[in-house]
Amino acid sequence: MNYQFDLFFIANGLWPLLKGLVVTLQLTVAANIIGLTLGFVIALLVMSSNPILRWPFTLFIEFFRCTPALVQIVWFFYCIPIIFDVYIDALTMGILAIGLNLAAFNAEAYGLPSRESKVISTTRLLRWVSLRFNELSM
Repeated sequence: MNYQFDLFFIANGLWPLLKGLVVTLQLTVAANIIGLTLGFVIALLVMSSNPILRWPFTLFIEFFRCTPALVQIVWFFYCIPIIFDVYIDALTMGILAIGLNLAAFNAEAYGLPSRESKVISTTRLLRWVSLRFNELSM
């Protein structure tokens, strides 16, 4: 078992690999910016006491969290242009699909302290327990 690694194919195709790395980094940074900022705004809207604001964004979170990301990406690439007659660059559609997916997951994560405080208030836990588990955990 004498193996010899031949890296000729990697060295020969290094430029396309580097171009793919740049596209991957662009998609990652842009989708995370969209996901973090939009997720924070959606989390604030879901915590609203107004049901007209709360219900549509709760449905948004549930839809994007309950469908697989690959299905969402396929929908954004193939179905959205057909249904709405909107044709956008593939990278932009990928950023939008992954950004909205991340926004739903981040909105759910940002909304957790509010749910914890609701549980604490309904179970009438002591103030120091509330302080320990709710405010000091961040």
